[in-house]
Amino acid sequence: MTDKTEITHDLIKPFNYTPKNSGEEVEAQFVALPEPSVNQLLACSTLKQAFMRVIANNAQDDEAPSDTPEDSSVPMHERIINALYASSDTDMGKLLLSAKELFKSVGLLDGEKKMTAVLVDSLCIQDLEQMTGKYMENFILASVLEGQ
Repeated sequence: MTDKTEITHDLIKPFNYTPKNSGEEVEAQFVALPEPSVNQLLACSTLKQAFMRVIANNAQDDEAPSDTPEDSSVPMHERIINALYASSDTDMGKLLLSAKELFKSVGLLDGEKKMTAVLVDSLCIQDLEQMTGKYMENFILASVLEGQ
């Protein structure tokens, strides 16, 4: 479990933007994502429900392989996204759209500039997927484990 109140994601594919109070474009380096609050209830519940369905389905699968050393070398956020993509119960389009809305609400580009729709749309798909996985790992998984 983690007690983090904010995570950062270094952009795989940086893009240019104009920072607050500046007339010059700079290349974005990272996105800061604070822990969710009630204001992000809809997006977070969509992410948590998808995550819980994957856990429930894996628990019911008698032939589910246990973690091997090979599996544990894959970062947790990637394992979460891979499991969600592999689940027939997950609508990844809906899930990633919810993540986009969430990141518009909480994301800070380079820790300072609020993520607008235009800035979120500037993310490459790999950045969106990794940000979603990291968010789920650090905040959704943490809330699930807290109840254990």
